[in-house]
Amino acid sequence: MSDVTVEWIPPGPGPWMQDRSHLPSAVTPLMQSAYPPGMRRGFAEALAGWGSLLDTMNIEFVNGFIYMQPLPFDVPGPEGPKSPEQLGAEIGRRTEVAAAAFEQRIWRDVVDRWDAQLKPAAIARHRA
Repeated sequence: MSDVTVEWIPPGPGPWMQDRSHLPSAVTPLMQSAYPPGMRRGFAEALAGWGSLLDTMNIEFVNGFIYMQPLPFDVPGPEGPKSPEQLGAEIGRRTEVAAAAFEQRIWRDVVDRWDAQLKPAAIARHRA
């Protein structure tokens, strides 16, 4: 019998979700250091073109397990909270981006880019 006590301290304030669908068990320290920056960047880049009200997903690890936190566009920045006018303008801008995304069916371009460019390039890098 072990006397070791494991503490489960939340990664930060607000809601967090454990992501067991992608990483069902604890991961190595190397993975813990490499994974969050790429995930944050990937979520930010992917969500921007759709007019989503989420900016990205915050990624942190607790005892080797991944936790994710949705970060909406209205999170206060370094200058503090956004004004109601700024929030309204940004909601309007994102609504227009979302409408254009569906009108233009941009998911087709996303799949075409993956199939024609990104996937073959990734396979080539891995083979090299």
